[in-house]
Amino acid sequence: MRKRHVSDIILELDITMLSVNDIRKKYDKTSLVKSSDYDEHIHGCMICMEPASFPVRCTTCKLLLCKSCADKCMKQMRRCPKKCTEDGKWKLMQEKPFNIELNCPYDKRCEEKIFPETFNDHLRSCSFLPEEYRNVKFEDELKK
Repeated sequence: MRKRHVSDIILELDITMLSVNDIRKKYDKTSLVKSSDYDEHIHGCMICMEPASFPVRCTTCKLLLCKSCADKCMKQMRRCPKKCTEDGKWKLMQEKPFNIELNCPYDKRCEEKIFPETFNDHLRSCSFLPEEYRNVKFEDELKK
């Protein structure tokens, strides 16, 4: 009898590990905007160019960013992307969410209210979740 390798067993389980960001990258939130009052110059993140999720603003130049985009800039550059501040002295203020409603990226029949702040959660919990994502184990779920 042939010995089975661990990788063979894992393949049999057919469990794919993804992060929500892997799925999120497939969908441009800007094309999903339902709200007619959306203006990318007012409500859009200047890094990802999508509706700002958990919006924050640079206290010096008033640049609007998603919280996650601002965190990446802080980690990589340690200052505002517009370079309006010295290294390490960048200050951000939290903005109220703009309540820009989005359409479901999976199916037009989905009636759930989706906002930039709830978009990632919707990607994994929508009742219209595509078949290809049904066996997916998201990385953050495995850490619990």
